[in-house]
Amino acid sequence: MAGLVMRFHRVASLAWKDLLELRRDAKTLALLAASAWLLPLLAILSKGLQAATIVNVAVVDLDCKSVEVGGLNFSSQDVAVLIAELTRSVVKTPTVNVTLYKCGGQPTADVVVVIPPGFTENLTRFDRVAYIAVRYNPGSSAAQTVYTWLRYVIIPSISRAEAEKLIKLMGELLNITVKPQAILDPVRVEVGFIGVPQTVGEQVVRAVEAARILAFATIFVLAPAAMLTSDLFVAEKERRNLEMLFSTPLSPAEIIAAKMLAATAVAGIAGLADAAAMLAYLAIEAGNGIPAPNFILLLVHVVATMLAIMVTSALTALTVMSGLSTRLATLLSGIFTILAFFVYASSLATDYTRLPLEYATLLAIVPYTHSVNAVIYAARGEYSNALLSLVALAAYTATVLLASTRLASPERIVKSG
Repeated sequence: MAGLVMRFHRVASLAWKDLLELRRDAKTLALLAASAWLLPLLAILSKGLQAATIVNVAVVDLDCKSVEVGGLNFSSQDVAVLIAELTRSVVKTPTVNVTLYKCGGQPTADVVVVIPPGFTENLTRFDRVAYIAVRYNPGSSAAQTVYTWLRYVIIPSISRAEAEKLIKLMGELLNITVKPQAILDPVRVEVGFIGVPQTVGEQVVRAVEAARILAFATIFVLAPAAMLTSDLFVAEKERRNLEMLFSTPLSPAEIIAAKMLAATAVAGIAGLADAAAMLAYLAIEAGNGIPAPNFILLLVHVVATMLAIMVTSALTALTVMSGLSTRLATLLSGIFTILAFFVYASSLATDYTRLPLEYATLLAIVPYTHSVNAVIYAARGEYSNALLSLVALAAYTATVLLASTRLASPERIVKSG
């Protein structure tokens, strides 16, 4: 028992030494915590810049006619006014300045909507189609956004309203009762979820959407934290402190355990900072229907982030202890971070938990996949699967560390330079 206490004391002493070194570089730790806030800062900047962007929209009525048929009024002027009003009210970002030109005009604008001559006549004929021309500046992404709203939301809604009027007119001419919605949408889809009520299913959908963002956000703290924790091995090798440590009574396992204990503290800071930043980000995006994560989901995210950082540090330890040069070990550490970025970025569009067995097995070799799966499972309420993913990631880390202790030897460290 005394030997075990002494061994723990050795590990704790070396870990404390590393933490003191990290503490002296307080700016680095502060930058680590601040890096987690890049995503909410990006959201604020994006919203602010989009709102500050101004797009000039011109709505031109070249038809300028109004016709009453069967007690129903069809008017190009009314359509022009409605297009202008809906564009102002629906398009929130970018900011739009809408100018309405009645009965002609040659406007200069970023987006131009033209109601051509003959529009009203074509609209009241059952054998013709009325057209509205929409043109935009191809060099402006903001103008393209407004164009998209006009083409796919605003004008289709106006078209549907005019179609309902035409259907009512047909009913009056035929002297029959007509329900416009039944003709416009004769076949509808009844939506639902398998195994859960509608409200529960919608909550899960939104929770998974938030979880994907949580998983992706890990990269913002993983990169600086992995660099910092990996330095516990690479910098020691570069300063040739590892040779000195191997000359002490400390065993390779104790040296690696001490380094990982210090890495755990850094990972904890990164995980908590990332969780706080993500709560801020989701609060900013609350208007887009993305809910705040519950406590369990947030806890799983923190643990998954910590383990992702620790496994990166463990992989770096393996490269150092295997006798690779300092430069190569540093390069591989960067490659691990790039690999993590690919995994987290693709998780925004890919459900790793639903891949075929051969693909899932291949991805299981990449440790960061398990951290993504843990968060996704937790969002679905599949807590046992989330726990298994975290255990798999922890086991991956432990296996790599065990391999590091097996490979570690003073001779290999000295020869590698």
